[in-house]
Amino acid sequence: MGRRFYVNFHGLGSPDSDAESSELPYWIGRDEFEEVLDGLEKALGPRLGVTFDDGFRSDLEIAVPALQERGLDATFFVLAGLLGDARRLDRGAVREIRDAGFTIGSHGWDHRKWRGLDLDVRRREMHDSRRYLEDLLGEPVTSAACPFGSYDRAVLQELRGSGYRTIYTSDPGWSADSDSVRARNTLTNDVPPEALASWISRRSGAVQGGAHRIKRWVKARR
Repeated sequence: MGRRFYVNFHGLGSPDSDAESSELPYWIGRDEFEEVLDGLEKALGPRLGVTFDDGFRSDLEIAVPALQERGLDATFFVLAGLLGDARRLDRGAVREIRDAGFTIGSHGWDHRKWRGLDLDVRRREMHDSRRYLEDLLGEPVTSAACPFGSYDRAVLQELRGSGYRTIYTSDPGWSADSDSVRARNTLTNDVPPEALASWISRRSGAVQGGAHRIKRWVKARR
């Protein structure tokens, strides 16, 4: 059984002037991003998995060329309801990323935490977002990433019931290729390229008690 260490990114390059302060630790400069990619590839080889959240314009402008140059695959989780906003990808850009050979997944509609939503909002976030992206791309969308890492048993059950086959969290650590719920390791801009090996080691050893319990519950319901 293969295992992967998924590394998650957000915005790349310089943050926009209207970026919220809570976003700033997750923005990584263009040059630093390329150095980090090289370091991750060297440390992890084919066990490296790459994802992007939030659908910023830098996904197409910076991430795609860097990934193509290195022959790396990635999944881009976009916010269906925010496509076309000033800072984000528009519909055409999402198609460009897909046409470049990458996978598009859902990050919801309005970037809201998925725990505790009422029925109408839950439907928009988990169901309508998926249908919107499928209509846009003309193909199934089978992966979702939980915004803010917020999920519980009810969220996982809802996602599985609506047709998602793979669900990405923000829990640290490794994931087996057979896992339907997968851990991800979000990289912030305070981790320099030369510290990646130590960062991977720390994330690999992180305790995921609650996440493991929910993953076992999901597997038991297959």
